[in-house]
Amino acid sequence: VAGVDHLLSTVSSVAVSGFGTNVYAASQSGDAVVVFSRDVGTGSLTYLETERRTGLAKGFKGASDVIESAFGDYVFVTGHGDNAIAVFKRDFATGALDFLEAHADPVPGTSVLGSAAAVAISYDFSGGVYVVRTGSDTLTTFTADRCGNGTLGIDEQCDDGCLAGVANLCELADD
Repeated sequence: VAGVDHLLSTVSSVAVSGFGTNVYAASQSGDAVVVFSRDVGTGSLTYLETERRTGLAKGFKGASDVIESAFGDYVFVTGHGDNAIAVFKRDFATGALDFLEAHADPVPGTSVLGSAAAVAISYDFSGGVYVVRTGSDTLTTFTADRCGNGTLGIDEQCDDGCLAGVANLCELADD
């Protein structure tokens, strides 16, 4: 794809969004996530943006894996070099990403997320996020924020039992 070839030379992981409208590529040497829009009919890609590890956006140095959340509202990227996982808020309409937060080792001096290599998510309402690291027997578990989980997350405007960004879900739940 024109304009991003240098970042694609060290891609370690690729994820397609749930509805097939976006593709996300984790660039190890670029410390970046490259975002494409995808034509669902033809499969052709158009470059949308690159999220780079700069300023406050941390947690994805040596980006090694990328995955979209079960409801399509977040994208998670493991940072092998940061010993962390970065969380991005995903725009439902465009697929564009906004850096939200990074999860690093919870206790200074520990290596729970050291060499974070791969991420998986649960496709149920639990919001489970699972990270494994290279060369260890460690599996770290997180719970993703979402509307309706009883906790007001840093990116939520609601927590009333409805899922953010999913049109008419509250109305369907009430029927």
